[in-house]
Amino acid sequence: MSKQDEELTAFYKTCAREVFVRIWAEYGARPEMRDEIEDVVQDAFLDIWKRWGHLSKMSQSDLRKYVIRAALNDMHDRYRKLALSRRTMAGLRAGHTGAIFHVEEAAEASEAVRAMRELPERQRAVAIRNLVEGIPQAQIGPMLGIEPGTVRAHLHRAKQALRRRLGDQDRGPGGLAGPDAR
Repeated sequence: MSKQDEELTAFYKTCAREVFVRIWAEYGARPEMRDEIEDVVQDAFLDIWKRWGHLSKMSQSDLRKYVIRAALNDMHDRYRKLALSRRTMAGLRAGHTGAIFHVEEAAEASEAVRAMRELPERQRAVAIRNLVEGIPQAQIGPMLGIEPGTVRAHLHRAKQALRRRLGDQDRGPGGLAGPDAR
């Protein structure tokens, strides 16, 4: 084992539990989160291992703070992305007049985010503002500097693409109407 690996292993043994407990406490200490938190802690230490040449010069106290902050930031990013996925699905469901989505929530949220990312830039901007953020079509045009008819066209095309991508062809008219179908 190299000197770097020995130093990092010693550091890991002294503070990995502390980092885990800190994140566990910060995110509500729910048993279903244990694996996720362990992954976050390991990712934080992997980041330190990659940058050990620079970080090994820090004091133990500063290095502990660094790894805790890195782990908390990673956990926050994961939850922010999950929340975005959930909001995306909620927005897609908001105008739903037909059958209910029949896919597990986590899988469908992830799929919806991928589908949104595949839309052309303008369609994605309009769809996110209307379907996810709930902004009426009349307000989207001025925000993006485009005409109301263009907003309607982009939203219509985005909904069609999302229906195709999400495998939701049987909804019929208004299946993804969004919060403001006017």
